[in-house]
Amino acid sequence: MRLNTWTLALVSLPVLAGGTASAMVSVPNIFSNNMVLQRTMSDPVWGTATPGEKISVQFAGQTATAVTGARGRWMVHLAPMPARAKPGNLIVLGNKSRIVFHNVLVGEVWLCSGQSNMEYPLHGWFRGGHGKEAVAKANYPLIRIINLPSIAASHPRDNFPVANPILGRWNVCTPKTAQSFSAVGYFFGRDLQRKIHVPIGLIQSAWGGTRIEPWLPAMAYKDTPALKSQWLWLKNALAQYPRYQQALPAYRHRVKAWLKVSGAQYRAGQRISPPPIPPSDPIAGNKQNPTAIFNGRISPLIPYAIRGVLWYQGENNVGNGSTYYYNHLSALISSWRHLWHEGAMPFLLVQIAPFDYAQYSGNHLLEPKIWQAQQWAAQRLPNCAIISTQDANSPNQGHPVNKRPEGYRLSQLALSKVYGFKNIYPYSPMFKSMRIDGHKAIIRFSHIDGGLASRNGKPLNWFEIAGSNHKFWPAKAHIVDNTVVVDFKKVTQPTAVRFGWYDTAMPNLINNAGLPAMPFEAAAKQ
Repeated sequence: MRLNTWTLALVSLPVLAGGTASAMVSVPNIFSNNMVLQRTMSDPVWGTATPGEKISVQFAGQTATAVTGARGRWMVHLAPMPARAKPGNLIVLGNKSRIVFHNVLVGEVWLCSGQSNMEYPLHGWFRGGHGKEAVAKANYPLIRIINLPSIAASHPRDNFPVANPILGRWNVCTPKTAQSFSAVGYFFGRDLQRKIHVPIGLIQSAWGGTRIEPWLPAMAYKDTPALKSQWLWLKNALAQYPRYQQALPAYRHRVKAWLKVSGAQYRAGQRISPPPIPPSDPIAGNKQNPTAIFNGRISPLIPYAIRGVLWYQGENNVGNGSTYYYNHLSALISSWRHLWHEGAMPFLLVQIAPFDYAQYSGNHLLEPKIWQAQQWAAQRLPNCAIISTQDANSPNQGHPVNKRPEGYRLSQLALSKVYGFKNIYPYSPMFKSMRIDGHKAIIRFSHIDGGLASRNGKPLNWFEIAGSNHKFWPAKAHIVDNTVVVDFKKVTQPTAVRFGWYDTAMPNLINNAGLPAMPFEAAAKQ
């Protein structure tokens, strides 16, 4: 349920249209010149106009019409279309107004979301990686990108502001526009486009340093029993919102008075008084609050037709535990799918990279819990999968500077899982089963893709084994007939094995496709 209407400021932005526009008919800013519509789906186009007004939307030889309701809202659905690399104009007609969007294509649209590792731009923040060379080559006319501004909100918004010609607008992928776009998203889109040869649209809505809680909509908290305590918090915060609104006029009055006084103080060479403290928005006052970012950065996109979501987040939830993060991630996925009305919309996850979180917590075993939760989601939820970053060299600052492997692996995952390409092996080995044989543990993996190997030719590392006292010891491990045999002679009755279960671990076990094995912790069946 959308609790607010588009504000006049957002609706009347002059950049709403690519050609001519009128305030009488409007569409949200996710529609602009250079956009990509999703092929083979019914593409919704929506907006506002005068109540009772007839609206027509024209594109690629078809016309869809609607009549606005009492609140002035309208929506049409364009019939499913094949991919279209020839630019066209999408025209929105009202009774006395006309909006034209130029250079519109039809192809595959993906949402790139999460925190700083998804936000990490193509030009990079740190030395190393792709940087200038990748930016210089980023000329792909059939790839279109849009990056949303960072907005937190207390209620679901219908629109987002346009900050400048690049931020908040669809742009053709060029070195100028791509340099500040998500590197993971760019490499994913580039590699995907090279294979499927259709236009690609990439929507970036990522925000560094954010937890998962603000990315969930209110319905996720309401409908998920495991999140009941946060739903109670959210209901209480929403109940306080009218009080916050009531405090705003008095605050504006205090600001006006302060400006007058401070101006006089400045002119007199006196010390300027501190400004008045604004009232705190009970939800949007902290971007980490439940629903705050969903309301500002995801809600305005719905129901724009997309193929799927790339999700790269979890670093700021390290320390919450496997069950906590899994409950939130599964609620996020199910709620986004529900709101988009796209069934089991593909969700492709990126394992958060190895990083020394113990420097803050004193505990090297916290990040593996997030890895575990991400694997649970990939294994338990339909049309969900994950790529490994276990070989990413980033333990010192948490941001792998080379995003090329991540983007490529995501593209391979999409090609196989979503687009049905054969002879592509996109999955990392994942724990399947364990059998105890005397003082040895025999581990089987799924997705070995022809066999297991050591990436550097050295003995397998980062395997540990525990006995009845639950104390883990570094163990020897070697490959036997596509299984891994783990052994430590001091442990005569193994009860558990773990692999890569350390926040800076970068093990050398890979499959025949060269993909690193996912970490795991497993107990022997009694």
